[in-house]
Amino acid sequence: MMTNLPVVVMLLGTAAALQCVLPAFPFHPLKVPLLAAVAFYYALERPLLPAVVVALWAGILTDALGGVSPGTSAVFLALMALIMAGLREVMPLSSWGGAVLVGAVGAPLLALWQALLLRRNGAIIPVSLPLTGALLLAPGGALATVVARSAGRYLDLRAGNLTPSKEVESDAG
Repeated sequence: MMTNLPVVVMLLGTAAALQCVLPAFPFHPLKVPLLAAVAFYYALERPLLPAVVVALWAGILTDALGGVSPGTSAVFLALMALIMAGLREVMPLSSWGGAVLVGAVGAPLLALWQALLLRRNGAIIPVSLPLTGALLLAPGGALATVVARSAGRYLDLRAGNLTPSKEVESDAG
C-alpha cells in the first residue's frame, strides 16, 4: 500500500517548522533552504507528478515563510523538478552524489531567482547580497538535500513506499 501523503506532510511540516525556528547564517540574512531540499529529494527520487506537486507545496511554504512574492519559489522549484526529470533519463541523479550536486546548485539558484524577482518588484537589494548568499547556500543546500534525502528515504522505507535494496536487506540480517 502506498502511503505517500503522510510522508510528504511529515517532511514538509518538519522542514517548514525547522526553517522557521533555525536562525539565519550569522553574517548573512539567508537561511538554509530546508523546504527546497525536500522538493529536491522528491525531484531526484520520485516520478514527475509527485515531484512537481511537492515542489509547488514547498515553494508556497517557502514564499509564505520567507516574505517573497507568492509563487516565486513554487515556479522555480517546479521548473527544477521538470529539469531533473529530464536529466534522470540521461544521468543517474538518484544517489548521494546527485543529492549533493542538486542541493549545491539548486539552493543558490533559488536565492538568486528570489533576489532577482524582489529587485524587479522594487526592493532595494545590493548586488553583493545575493552573490555572497549563493556562495553560502551551495554547501548549505548540499547538506540540507542530503539530510532531506536521508529522512525521506527512511520514512519512505518505513511506510512501504520504497523497497529496500539488497545491501539493506543483508545488513539487517
